[in-house]
Amino acid sequence: MNETDFLDPRGDEFFSSTASVRHPKDLLKVDVIEFNRECRHAVSSAIRNAQQRVPSPGARISLVLGHQGTGKTHLVTAVINEATSAPTSKVFPAIIQLTAQVERSGYESWLQQAIVRSLGEASFLFPTGEAVTPLQRLSHQLLERVDVELRERLTQALDEDEDEELLKAALVIGKRLRKFAVGALDDSPPSYGLFAAVVLAGLGYWPAVSFLRNGTRELPGNYHLEPVETPTDRVRMIHDLAVVVQLVEATLVVAFDQIENVLKLADASILIHAVTQAVRLAEAMPNVSIVLSVVQSAYEAHIQDEKNLSKSDLHRIADEAPSAVTIPRPSPDVIHSVVARRIGVLADLLGQPRTGTMDPLPDWVQAELPLTKSVRVALQLLGSFREKGQLLGRFPTRKELGLDDVPAPEPVAKPPPTDFDKKWADHRDGSLAMVRVSDLKKIELIEWFVRTAHTEHHSPFTVETSHRQLSDSAETRIADIVVSNDQGQAVMRKAIALCDAPNRNQGLANQIEAFLQTNPHYPYALRSRAFPKSKTALAAKALQKLESLQGHRLEIGEDRWHILHEARDFYEQMRQVEGFHPWRRDGRWLTTLFDGLDTLLRLPEVPQPSPQGPPDSDKTNVHLSEPDGAFPLLVGHDGDGAEVYWDPYRPDPDRLNNFGFLVTGDPGAGKTQTIKVLIDAACNNQLPVCIFDFKRDYCDPDFTEAQGLEVVDVSQHGLPFNPVQPPQREQPQLPMQHAYELAGVLKRVFGLGPVQEGNVRDAIATVYRKHGIDPQVPCDPSTTTWPVFAEVVEMLKEGGANNAALLNRIGMLVDLNLVPRVHDRDQDFAEFVDKRVTLLLSGLPSDEMKSALAEMLIIQLHAFALRGDHPRRLKRLVVFDEAHRVAGSEKLQQLAREGRAFGVGTVIGTQFPGDIPEETAGNLATRLFLMNNQARHRATVVRQVYATTAGKEARGLAEQLSGLAQLQGLYMNVHYGSTIVRVHPYFKRVRERAGQPPGVVTSVSGHRPTIIDLAPK
Repeated sequence: MNETDFLDPRGDEFFSSTASVRHPKDLLKVDVIEFNRECRHAVSSAIRNAQQRVPSPGARISLVLGHQGTGKTHLVTAVINEATSAPTSKVFPAIIQLTAQVERSGYESWLQQAIVRSLGEASFLFPTGEAVTPLQRLSHQLLERVDVELRERLTQALDEDEDEELLKAALVIGKRLRKFAVGALDDSPPSYGLFAAVVLAGLGYWPAVSFLRNGTRELPGNYHLEPVETPTDRVRMIHDLAVVVQLVEATLVVAFDQIENVLKLADASILIHAVTQAVRLAEAMPNVSIVLSVVQSAYEAHIQDEKNLSKSDLHRIADEAPSAVTIPRPSPDVIHSVVARRIGVLADLLGQPRTGTMDPLPDWVQAELPLTKSVRVALQLLGSFREKGQLLGRFPTRKELGLDDVPAPEPVAKPPPTDFDKKWADHRDGSLAMVRVSDLKKIELIEWFVRTAHTEHHSPFTVETSHRQLSDSAETRIADIVVSNDQGQAVMRKAIALCDAPNRNQGLANQIEAFLQTNPHYPYALRSRAFPKSKTALAAKALQKLESLQGHRLEIGEDRWHILHEARDFYEQMRQVEGFHPWRRDGRWLTTLFDGLDTLLRLPEVPQPSPQGPPDSDKTNVHLSEPDGAFPLLVGHDGDGAEVYWDPYRPDPDRLNNFGFLVTGDPGAGKTQTIKVLIDAACNNQLPVCIFDFKRDYCDPDFTEAQGLEVVDVSQHGLPFNPVQPPQREQPQLPMQHAYELAGVLKRVFGLGPVQEGNVRDAIATVYRKHGIDPQVPCDPSTTTWPVFAEVVEMLKEGGANNAALLNRIGMLVDLNLVPRVHDRDQDFAEFVDKRVTLLLSGLPSDEMKSALAEMLIIQLHAFALRGDHPRRLKRLVVFDEAHRVAGSEKLQQLAREGRAFGVGTVIGTQFPGDIPEETAGNLATRLFLMNNQARHRATVVRQVYATTAGKEARGLAEQLSGLAQLQGLYMNVHYGSTIVRVHPYFKRVRERAGQPPGVVTSVSGHRPTIIDLAPK
């Protein structure tokens, strides 16, 4: 890494003026787990004791002390995120800060609002990686405890915006849940109305959210909800929420962070009352864990005094295990490790190797950082260093940074810099009561968000916004976004419509159709509640049309509109305060606060000049090709003879959503020939290519030698990595999470039962421990010696006859040497896959073996591909023919979904269009449906296009598909809509390059087409 790399703006958030970053994924990336282990253990022990329902309240309370700037907030947040992201996690966290001006009489009201607000924010990591709130997750887990028919009834009512039916269905569910709770819980459960309210709040139903947060009675009378008015009522509400969490066998973690701030706003009695109420909450519920984070001086002056807090309460929070822990001031080694870790994260982002050092920082900076004696101050120094360096285009000198040794003639004391993180937290706490935002205000807020968040990114483009209103029945409001280059030319346009019309009576469908009739570029449909998910919903066809036009649907609940409203108010208050704009730019405040809206901020790629000369100025869609000209790639010709291309490098405003390509068709229809065309283009572009070959279609020497492909026979060489070792990812990994992942693969492909899956998982965890690896402690896979799969099999053998059937299924992996028998630290999967390779899987003894090894490879490949930078240009091709064998792979779905950001093109070939789950197929921007002789499979294609097989257009397409011939298919992407194309196959291209006549093809199945040569003899 050199100066330019270190000053790269993509690293701004990792060197911000605060001690920790905001996004939970980034938080764990920069976390240095080697330090403060005692403090981490105390917090995690309190959480674990609550999970195990330890009856002693003190065992479920942890107290973390420390001086300002020592990293208390970072530590507490990181440990809680580790707990929520564990594979078996059932932890629902709320982190609150007492930073508002709270009266003693209003404390319980503030506490209720603060806890429910935190439960409603997507600020935590969950095992599946989805960006959901704890409240949403709780709602989903409650619904899993009722029958499918009830869930479908609720979903349908939600999709159709039938509020009356929604409330009825939720009430029935609430009654079922309470009946279940009466028999399952020791505590007396709350009313069925509260269970129903929690389910509805998790689905984003506004009156239910308002009730949980404020106690407002907007739900109907038959819910029999008790009034929430007095402090006792509000404590009861928190207690009832903990009971609901207990029903799903989960833990409620409430972290009181920086509660000493109340001393600046009120007298010490509020601080004592807050600590006392926290202890009472732990006493009341055995599944509640309390974390208290306090500045040490405030604790010693106001809490650690029996005159203020009772002796029993003091004992519980400070003396009973886990006893109080203190974060020491960081040593030079700690500061070195924190900075080196963040430099390593930046190196990962830039696709460069980590060094574990503070290089390339100048010696004087490396010497200065430990002198700061605070992680926060050290990062502030680095933030100033980077900001100055970005202005100069090089590293600043010590003098240029204002740190020269020449004393100023009259030193002027500067006021301490404004802590905008705290200011923002104070602002949030001061406006906890939620208010509805009008439609006009919503569209104005979206305009403001796009304009302001855009300035948090280093970009050569400017953004202008305006809004308008349609004359349709819904009076739809639209925000228009224009992105211009530095010459003032518009290079991208977007239109964002607020689509809150009810789904019933075609209201939402008509609103979306009216919006799309305005011919918007990059249309976005924005809704304040969930869009209907069902394929048969009234709005389904309109939503599909939106997506076919490269549009997006975005959902922003009323609570997030409230936060956006607060953010604009805060921005207006702070915009003139010194340091505010660098603070929000460094931390990308708005971008990370509303990460679900980041697609609105997508900007054009800066065009690179083509080696063939400048593009024609009169062409609206310019093809930008790689140097060898392999892209845009000619796929074939339409019915009029016009050329049809696949153009992964086309810039905005017409670029593809991703580089995914789906090819389906009968044997002999031309599927393999088409996929070979894609491989040929990638190889001509010198891109790494990885082919999963299940039928020997891609290992013929004529093909592999021409493409420079290395053929690796997995049946002979086994896997090129240890499957028991977690793959290297961007941040330390929980070994137990990989144990769950690997056991899940074996369950899926070998048809294991739940008990067998659990036995495999436990065996993996046991051999981890035998090698000194704690499965619950994150670690760097590259620095650990891992057990091998043979040890897992030996551990299962110790189970005797109980595991006999299991060993018969998976033991062959070891018996046939398909997995390494020894750990090889020098075995480099990255080197293996970062070239052009055909992984030959056809020689494996069974379909289960093929699927198992393929899925293990996909797990490693997914982690490897997503570790690099975000080129957003095609940099790698991964090919899965006969992909039905790995159709159930969650990692394959994620690879397809995330591929564009990381430059991965995913090519999936399969015989039938329904072989691939919709979640995977829907993430492939280009699709080619070749000839298929079975009517039901053609109907699947029609449904993918029109969401129905009824109607004139659908029947016409079905007729077209039935008349397709060999090498003909329906080609679909945003560039062409849908068009019938005749594919120009690989074998013809080979003959054309050799200067031979094309010949007549009689069969294109397999890897050697039969050709009748028409050349004269």
